[in-house]
Amino acid sequence: MRSSVLAACVLAVGTLLGGCQAHINDDEVVSQTVGADFFGAGGMLNVTEPVAGDALLAGGHVAVASEVKGDLIVAGGEVSVAGNLGDDLYAAGGNVKLDAIVAGNARIAGGDVAVGPATVVHGALSLTGGNVDFDGDAHDYLQVSAGRIRINGTVQGDVTLRGEQIEIGPNTRIDGKLIVHSSKKPDVPAGAQIAGGVEFHAASPDQYFDEQTEQVRAVAHGVGSVLWFVGV
Repeated sequence: MRSSVLAACVLAVGTLLGGCQAHINDDEVVSQTVGADFFGAGGMLNVTEPVAGDALLAGGHVAVASEVKGDLIVAGGEVSVAGNLGDDLYAAGGNVKLDAIVAGNARIAGGDVAVGPATVVHGALSLTGGNVDFDGDAHDYLQVSAGRIRINGTVQGDVTLRGEQIEIGPNTRIDGKLIVHSSKKPDVPAGAQIAGGVEFHAASPDQYFDEQTEQVRAVAHGVGSVLWFVGV
């Protein structure tokens, strides 16, 4: 039922936009090409072909394993992003997994967020969720707000963490400063490298959840048009 509504929404938008090509398959997945941009929605949505422009995706399970030369905006129950992204990434879902090269910035919100070791984000990276694991490579700053945070990757800028349970892994390398807002200062293992040192701010869970609102708002701004399909 839900996937049928998503398909109908995307198809209706496409009908209003002249000169578009739409395709609905037997799995109730609708795909729409508008110029160089790609729109897709459905229960199980897999994007394996290159996209010359932006990609706007929504579904129960959304997987991207191709090149998107523009922005990728995606929302779903289960979201998996791989491949190469030529611009910014906005993603929201119950579970979000990133194993991609992102040329721009990335903002991700989810119940569980995992940034794998194959990930390279050339811009700024913001992560918000219940549980966040970061094993990737961020070339700018990293901001994380979550109940539980595990950091075990590389960041060339500053890292700001807001959470109740924070774990710093032995493979962590931070070229800038580590700024922590939590009720307890995290332990830094011997193998971790933090060039700018650790700046700790004692904070209650209520405080970091209030600060988390700004990151959620930023992600929602990016995925708002996807969620509009779902809302209809």
